[in-house]
Amino acid sequence: MTKNWQKRMYLRDPFLRREGVRKVSVIGLLLLMCVVGCSGGSYHFSVPLNESAVYINSDGSLDVEYRIVFKNKGKPIDIVDIGLPHPQYRLETARAELRYPDGRSFRLATIRVSTYIEVGVEVPLTGCEIPKGEQAEFYFRVNVPNMVFKDDVDSNYASVNFVPTWFAPELVSGKTHLIVRFYFPEGVKEDEARYHGADNAPQEMGFKENRFAYTWVVERAEQKPYKFGVSFPKRFVGKVDDSWRYDRKWLTGGARKGDASSAGDGIKAMVSSLLVFGVWCLGIAAVVASFFHKKKLRRRYIEPTIGVEGMGERKGLRPCEAAVVLELPAEQIIGIAILELVEEGIVKINSVSPLKVEVLKDVSQLEGYRKKLVEAMGAAGDSK
Repeated sequence: MTKNWQKRMYLRDPFLRREGVRKVSVIGLLLLMCVVGCSGGSYHFSVPLNESAVYINSDGSLDVEYRIVFKNKGKPIDIVDIGLPHPQYRLETARAELRYPDGRSFRLATIRVSTYIEVGVEVPLTGCEIPKGEQAEFYFRVNVPNMVFKDDVDSNYASVNFVPTWFAPELVSGKTHLIVRFYFPEGVKEDEARYHGADNAPQEMGFKENRFAYTWVVERAEQKPYKFGVSFPKRFVGKVDDSWRYDRKWLTGGARKGDASSAGDGIKAMVSSLLVFGVWCLGIAAVVASFFHKKKLRRRYIEPTIGVEGMGERKGLRPCEAAVVLELPAEQIIGIAILELVEEGIVKINSVSPLKVEVLKDVSQLEGYRKKLVEAMGAAGDSK
């Protein structure tokens, strides 16, 4: 989930060579925009249910099916990443839906290679984002080839291992009801099926959907990789690989780069949160230093001698308005104003060069200067 910007924004100040303090201010603002854009710290949700079904096919592939329930407690969940065993998954077979408890169902047409985890896909929830306080079920299915390999105990058997996707523990509260169900190839009998690990017996065994199946249930699962494996006579499949095709990091949890609403270990989110705090401090220090620097450079300063009734402390100002009061350079004021619009979800910057701005909300109720700024950015994007 997380992941509003995929590209960094760069601010350029023509006076950087002359004023070192101004340079610090611009760099601080740039870092703040980059970190806030990539940080997943504002996502917060629980996963009451993570149910996966693994269908072992006669061609040596797996049909992997997920039913994952998200209960959102933070900013709207607008994208979901699903980790997969190896990069040779068949993207053209993938399909996804989002289902709400009131009966609404949305077919998610866009499924693409993930830009946030090393091996997996991302599914944008465009037009059906899960708002704060709401719960929805995410359904996903895909075919993954070359998932059956020779058993290392019995040469007449074949084996399959599977690790269900998980999510960044820093972003998830509570435990998860984890269900993993293996469907053996058609024809496999109960006495021919085997599971891996003497202490990892499935809770349910029996026929489902005309296939023998094992079902594991973890009542209070944490957000980490859980490995499950089965074996069966290799005569039931037409293709058995000699060696592992899995990304071994996927089996151990090391293949994840980071998460938002996505699968992974969440390290990036934690580091980004720390960077946000540090950059805010840098930004405040830069603004204060810039103010005193400009005051020092002034040739003269005339003390105010006329007062107006009602004048006093300036309270309730927006950051960009405060920047005007502090007489910061126009480049910084505009940059701060744009950052406010992005943070409030009014606009989304898709590209800096050329400028491409997407307006997300109605701007008719905005203050005059903010409305004109949005219109100006839109016109600039259309002209390039």
